[in-house]
Amino acid sequence: MPDGNNLQLFELHRASPIARETGRVPVKGVSITLQLDSRGHLYGLDSYTAMLSVYTITSSGLRTDPGSPVSIGGASHLLVVSK
Repeated sequence: MPDGNNLQLFELHRASPIARETGRVPVKGVSITLQLDSRGHLYGLDSYTAMLSVYTITSSGLRTDPGSPVSIGGASHLLVVSK
């Protein structure tokens, strides 16, 4: 995460070089907790505003999911459980 409020995702494999998944993606918010699930979704919770953002990671980058962000009153922590 170089300068400003940007996020860049990479994919790691044991036998392969690091692969860049996205370019720099602007991230809004003061205090963001990020979690990934096993199906290619990235969840971000801004604990200052209690806004939850959901993204889908694709081969072409990061896409904001419909309805995102959504306010979750009083939320301050995030835990993602993949099934």
